[in-house]
Amino acid sequence: MIHSVYIMRKTGENIYTKKYEESSIDDNLISGFLSALQNFVSEVSSGDVIRTIKTGNVKFIYNILHDIIVVVVADKDDDEKKLQEKVEKISEAFYNKFKLELENWTGDISSFKKFDDDLEDIISGTVKVSLIGFGGVGKTTILKLLKNEEIPLKHNPTIAVDIKPFKEVKLPGVKLIVWDFAGQERFESLWKILIKGSDLIIVVVDSTMINLLKTRRKIMKLIEEENPNAKVIVIANKQDLPKAIKPNIIEEIINAPTYGFVAIDPSYRRELLKIINEKIEEVSKINTQLSNKSDFTPSVLNS
Repeated sequence: MIHSVYIMRKTGENIYTKKYEESSIDDNLISGFLSALQNFVSEVSSGDVIRTIKTGNVKFIYNILHDIIVVVVADKDDDEKKLQEKVEKISEAFYNKFKLELENWTGDISSFKKFDDDLEDIISGTVKVSLIGFGGVGKTTILKLLKNEEIPLKHNPTIAVDIKPFKEVKLPGVKLIVWDFAGQERFESLWKILIKGSDLIIVVVDSTMINLLKTRRKIMKLIEEENPNAKVIVIANKQDLPKAIKPNIIEEIINAPTYGFVAIDPSYRRELLKIINEKIEEVSKINTQLSNKSDFTPSVLNS
């Protein structure tokens, strides 16, 4: 876990700080390290190898680029290679964004606050969620329900793909992107491309037998072929209609966890957020495990 990020000028001024949540790390330890770093930084040239210093339960990873020093404070057991890659990206992004301000610095650090979003993009992992289903099943309505926007009572077909960054699902270290697939058959060629890049696929059905069988035959088969490792759930929408098939039966037909919904009813929003949070957390854990496995070599474990 990354606890904090500090960016300083080589002349010693701290120009940017970002702390994540409450940290148990002693502030005096951090202050002491930063002071020591400032004392000998003049001896280290820009572009040297990114360095790591471990002390207690934490480690400091730092990089010097031109006139700035970037320091990341993280848990001692965090993957060092990945942390170094992030430190390098942070250094380059900050310097490129504020090159003019740094060269003509007057002592004002307020403009550097604009780096928050850039830093978040570098620090966070991205989880890609796809809403997929045939036309008229309620995909865009579900997306609006998630974002707490006005829910349309009239069907307006989505054209191509609607890609939205989504910040309401709150998980540390996760950035969520939701892709709303067009459901018209003329756009089915896009499904294969975008399914491949998805971590969580939400299949939306309208709870009718015709739609279920078509979904099983086309969409579920496509997911199995293109992204068999993706986590898949089914939203059984329009459960308020008289002939709607119950979620437990749909789950047997589709062979994926199924949740009954009425997407035009705002009261379902809390349940939808809960489900997606749980599934994204599962995806994040799986991604972390796979990432850790990829760091193994026959005789060496990178740490």
